[in-house]
Amino acid sequence: MTSQTSLALLTAVLWAVGILLSRASGGTPVQLAVLGCFGTGIVAIPIALIAQNAIASGRVLGLGLAGGIFNGLGVATLFAMFAIASTRDDWEISKIVPTIYAGVIVIVALGAAYFFSETFSMPKLFAVALIIAGIWLFSLK
Repeated sequence: MTSQTSLALLTAVLWAVGILLSRASGGTPVQLAVLGCFGTGIVAIPIALIAQNAIASGRVLGLGLAGGIFNGLGVATLFAMFAIASTRDDWEISKIVPTIYAGVIVIVALGAAYFFSETFSMPKLFAVALIIAGIWLFSLK
């Protein structure tokens, strides 16, 4: 297993634990979104301040903040779904979260090929097709 794969799996484990802990808390969407972002800041801000070149150029700053805003909106919608799932039997986080992450994989793979000219090989195309099929399967009752 490559170090890239190992770090990706570690990230997946950390995010999954965060999701399960947040869902178990029973908090409101606003509480969970704020606390989730605050918790992220507790980790990210010291790293940014210690790292070299923590203060970036205007382009990096602007696009980085825009990315953070989109991430924050995603966090808010995720926690809103957790709150809904806690009151409805037909909303299952075991379906919601994999569907979200599968969608992220497809969008990033296609976006990276389009915007950054990353190679979009037959194995990637096959993987994207399988992921889309998986999203469809998750949507079935």
